[in-house]
Amino acid sequence: ASSGHHHSHKRAHEDSHDDRHKRSRDDERDRDRDRDRDRERDHHDRDRERDRDHDRDREWSADRARREAEERRNSLPDPRDLAKSGPPPPPSAPGSRSSVRAPAPVPVSSNLNIAALQASVQARLDAIKQKNAAAAAAAASAQREKEKREMERSQSYQARRERERDRDRDDPKGARPEFILTEEGRIVMKGSGEELKLSAPPAEFKVNLKSKEKKADVIKLVQPKKKEEKKAENPYIVHGRSEADRSAKPLVFREAGHFQDLGERQRAKLRLEALQQEIAAVSKRTGISSATKLALAVPRLESDSDVRVPDIEWWDKEIIPADSYDAVKEALANVEALPTVTHLVQHPITFEPPVDPNRSVVLPIMLTTKERKKLRRQRRQAEQKEKQEKIRLGLIDPPAPKVKIQNLMRVLGMEAVQDPTKVEAVVKAQMAMRQDKHESDNLARKLTKAQRIQKRISKIKKDTKFEVLACVFRINDLSERIKRIKVDINARQLMLTGVGLVHRDITVVVVEGGPRGLKAYKQLMLRRIKWNAEADSDDEKEEEGEAGADEKPKGENQCVLVWEGAIPARAFEKFEMKNCATEVAARDYLQQHNVGHYWDLALSQHIIENSED
Repeated sequence: ASSGHHHSHKRAHEDSHDDRHKRSRDDERDRDRDRDRDRERDHHDRDRERDRDHDRDREWSADRARREAEERRNSLPDPRDLAKSGPPPPPSAPGSRSSVRAPAPVPVSSNLNIAALQASVQARLDAIKQKNAAAAAAAASAQREKEKREMERSQSYQARRERERDRDRDDPKGARPEFILTEEGRIVMKGSGEELKLSAPPAEFKVNLKSKEKKADVIKLVQPKKKEEKKAENPYIVHGRSEADRSAKPLVFREAGHFQDLGERQRAKLRLEALQQEIAAVSKRTGISSATKLALAVPRLESDSDVRVPDIEWWDKEIIPADSYDAVKEALANVEALPTVTHLVQHPITFEPPVDPNRSVVLPIMLTTKERKKLRRQRRQAEQKEKQEKIRLGLIDPPAPKVKIQNLMRVLGMEAVQDPTKVEAVVKAQMAMRQDKHESDNLARKLTKAQRIQKRISKIKKDTKFEVLACVFRINDLSERIKRIKVDINARQLMLTGVGLVHRDITVVVVEGGPRGLKAYKQLMLRRIKWNAEADSDDEKEEEGEAGADEKPKGENQCVLVWEGAIPARAFEKFEMKNCATEVAARDYLQQHNVGHYWDLALSQHIIENSED
């Protein structure tokens, strides 16, 4: 049993030795590949730098040629000045003295002088054009040479890449030296005995994966499988389909006047929509709908004795030319001859739903503290994993080590031992810089006062985009100035519309708005304001005493929510407080906005409560 255990340990040691040997060969191959890739990248950079130098020289030469041509063009004399001054003097003979004067010019006509000067100027201009053309040809040839060099460099780069792939794919196992592990734990080359010194492995994120593959008893060596070479396939070739199977699509011709008919239909549709909008605006402005008109068209019966079933209903009497339903078959024998029956179809006006139909209903779920921590942990793990993948692919740079006083020795090591005072100062500076960055980021994200107000207003306005709610409150007494100001100011701040009708016996407050604003206003009216609390200042007490000297004492003051619900649209444009002397005036004001039933409901509840008391 002991010998078998010894042999098993020996086999495990040999397997681990072969595994280390294989890993060392793979690491060396990777280092060679990286070295060749760096060399290739340096060569490519040098070629690009050389091309930039050539381009710079060529541009400088072209610029210089242009400047010389411009100078020559500016140096040419004006033909008119030359004509006025006459032809230039003839050159002196060689060897003649400067004191000898040239013979006087022979007078000629001005036309001949101008023609000769024009000919000379044209000759010089032709020479300049030839030089410019030669410079342009040289620049074009240089550009072609540059493109040719770029193509040759790209081809050589692709060829080197192909050779590198072939070398990595067809590299035989015996092409590289073999290494063995000695009893002392050193890695030496087989045959020569030369020791191999390995550098520290680079930091990787596969530690957790490698730890799971470790076995406690035996380490199994898994031979890597050779990857099957996939043949390059052309994605533009469709296999299994011949040329004969491809049939050309037939041409589809439209009849004459097809698109004119489509245009007429669209124009008729637009006219119909405009007419519908006009009708809706008129009915909304007048407050009269089609249902009201139909209800008013029904004849009223003066007494109960007239209640009977008619021979024919009023809505059918307009269509059927008969006095009873018994003669329907005879009257409808020829429907097309009836003047009231046409080929037109009446389509009712459609309205959009008051809520968003595309919004899915999500039931709120209350999570426990443990579940919230679990979700936060999973989300942070996913973000960290994504960041690690980006660092591994080289998309972002790895973060610098976060050095603190607590982990100073563990992170820096020997650097902290050599000069601890300097290292401590550097670490404290980094800590201060991180703290400043954190505070500056918070200040940059912080909204200003105007931005916070605008954000709050936009939330309140967005709250009423799909639904408008209304609440009706009833207050027994709203004579205190402070409470009245609270009711008014809070409604304006929450962007609510409505009215507060203050009467001697009752006060009715109607507010309209979104769910967010009405929730805060309900808390104000039903919880925050203490309606039975007395006035704080002596002046208010004196005013209340003078005002209530002739009034009877009132009971307990309270605020009651009479009704709340959804409404199709706002009935008021803004919120305001109004004093009403009589109940009729208060109801008439609400009736002007088509909400007179609010006053009836609040007043009836108030009367019922007072009668019970």
